[in-house]
Amino acid sequence: FRIVWGAISDLLLCGERLITLTIILSIGLLGSILNLILPWFQLSYVVFAVAILLGASLLSWQGVLQTFVAEISDKNQTGVILGTFMTFSGLGIVISPVLFGLITDVFSYFWSWFMVMLSTTFSLIGCIYLKYRRNKINKRKLLGTLKM
Repeated sequence: FRIVWGAISDLLLCGERLITLTIILSIGLLGSILNLILPWFQLSYVVFAVAILLGASLLSWQGVLQTFVAEISDKNQTGVILGTFMTFSGLGIVISPVLFGLITDVFSYFWSWFMVMLSTTFSLIGCIYLKYRRNKINKRKLLGTLKM
């Protein structure tokens, strides 16, 4: 799905990475919410649909995010910034399953998925905020060039 999201971002959304990330995170949030209530629906097609939602979103958004980070970074620092980003992403990939399992063992499966939903919500809010800030900065630049 990473390649599909990259194609959607480039071809359909004209390189608007934040919009693509917002769509991906919205799908992931829906999947997380459905997974919270999944124990009450033991139907195999519901489990299958949630697995597809989560696989198509939360497991495949890193490529678009990495491209976004590269595009907004200073051109002279792109390598350092991407290296740092990928290091912390790699740590998250290692730590997250352990943390998920620990929360499940200590509390319950519900609370593990609640934490996934919560982190997805914060990421979504961050993307929306970045898009808002970027639009605000672009409007200021446009007004500044019009005054000249």
